[in-house]
Amino acid sequence: MRLQKTTISNVLVLVFIVFVLLSNLVPLPAIIGNALIAACGCIGYFYIAYEEKTDRAIWKITLFATILSLCMVISSFYNHNADLKEVLWIWCYMGAALLLCHSKIDDRWVQLIYYLLSAYFCICIVLHRSVHYILYYTSRNGISFQMLFCMLMIYLCRDRNKRVIYLPAVLNLIISVWALGRAGVLVSVLFLIGISIYGIGKDSWKKAWKYLFGAFFILIVSIFLLMTVFPTNETILKDNKEVQIQTLDEVSVNQTSDNVPVTTMNETFASRFSSYGFRSIRISIWGEYLTGMLLSVPNFLMGVDCSQGELLSYYQQPHNSYLELHAKFGMAGVVIVGGLLLLTFIKLLKAKNVLCILVLIACGIRAMLDWAAFPGSLDVFFWFLCFQNVFQIKVEADE
Repeated sequence: MRLQKTTISNVLVLVFIVFVLLSNLVPLPAIIGNALIAACGCIGYFYIAYEEKTDRAIWKITLFATILSLCMVISSFYNHNADLKEVLWIWCYMGAALLLCHSKIDDRWVQLIYYLLSAYFCICIVLHRSVHYILYYTSRNGISFQMLFCMLMIYLCRDRNKRVIYLPAVLNLIISVWALGRAGVLVSVLFLIGISIYGIGKDSWKKAWKYLFGAFFILIVSIFLLMTVFPTNETILKDNKEVQIQTLDEVSVNQTSDNVPVTTMNETFASRFSSYGFRSIRISIWGEYLTGMLLSVPNFLMGVDCSQGELLSYYQQPHNSYLELHAKFGMAGVVIVGGLLLLTFIKLLKAKNVLCILVLIACGIRAMLDWAAFPGSLDVFFWFLCFQNVFQIKVEADE
């Protein structure tokens, strides 16, 4: 019976990962892609709830999910930031997290998916495809996000008794540099440094140095090639209708209509960073949202209407997962989720669980710079760590 449960959990997790990736990599209608992800996650939730119905932790998690759902519904009546069907995302991502808790997923399958994804992006690099036309429904920043999502899955699923692997973290950084996203590169660099230190401490320098040397050799050669032979192609196309080119970076411009090239432009991360530095429109969006919070007590308690304001009305979201949490769940959601994440971090520190701390920090930083959680795909990792450390749900292992 346990083998059957573990097998079902494994399959559902792997299918969930594939759906998350393919929903942006293939020209699948958004409603279908989202439906597949939501269905897989929700099925996983109710499957685990049924199998573990005697575990009190499941009922505590169900109560938690219900409270968050009510927060979203109440907030949406005030500011209309969330469609009521978005409540499904709460249960979907918690379902995926429960599946991860329920069994020991074989990380080799996740690695296979990750290396196929990396190979696809490498082919795009060699073929000099425009970075704006890789994904169908998000900007080029989604490239590094997909790499991060799949990479973190590998490290969470990998048996802690096995040696630490560095190639996934290195590939994540290489692809992030190619995609030119500063948020992606920042998180990739910090995670690579962290996992390297963790690996040396866990496996000892004597055992780890040759794997580290090989990984960093690949990194150095790849970055050199990206800076010289394979710079990022930033060519943007538009149809004959008037299009504001400066705004196209914020959304996917993957189109199949009659397009003409606008400007063929090759750029490296170094040249882009020298031009823009740490300047970002995000800071102005955050400022506008925070100002809106202070305009009235209802805005502070229920969330700011993201269809109002000069920048918010254009982007329709604050480009920050924590502000998005406030926008869609209100201050009650911020207090509940924020307190839960803080408690999770404290428990991880006490347990000296370095790997999970690295995962939590990586998700926390990326969530600060993009709408990637609450609700979003990074919720899977936040909820997984919360369920294990705060709700103390039992983790199954393969026999």
